[in-house]
Amino acid sequence: MNIDVEIQTNDGFLVFEMLGKSRAESGDVVPIGDGASLKYNGTLIQLQEGIPETIVFILNLTTDIGIGIVSAWLYDKLKNKKATLRIDRTIVEIDKGEISRIIHEKIRKK
Repeated sequence: MNIDVEIQTNDGFLVFEMLGKSRAESGDVVPIGDGASLKYNGTLIQLQEGIPETIVFILNLTTDIGIGIVSAWLYDKLKNKKATLRIDRTIVEIDKGEISRIIHEKIRKK
């Protein structure tokens, strides 16, 4: 199951922190655990100053078991950042429980 994940931020280094490397290329995959992974789909950069960039990922889940791990991983990466998280076009509070709830909800709808 694939779910779109977008992160809006003014932190130009966040994508590198999430990928765990100093260079980001579209198609890079971050294994998260229990068969879950994030595929980096690129970053939309706004030319106007002050407008956040949007980091685009595709979340791949093979089982429901991975949802808790994914939620914890996303939370740990974003908890101290000024960022907006969108999961399948829904803005999600940066909270483990809320991230998990929204992912479960999106899976049920697909």
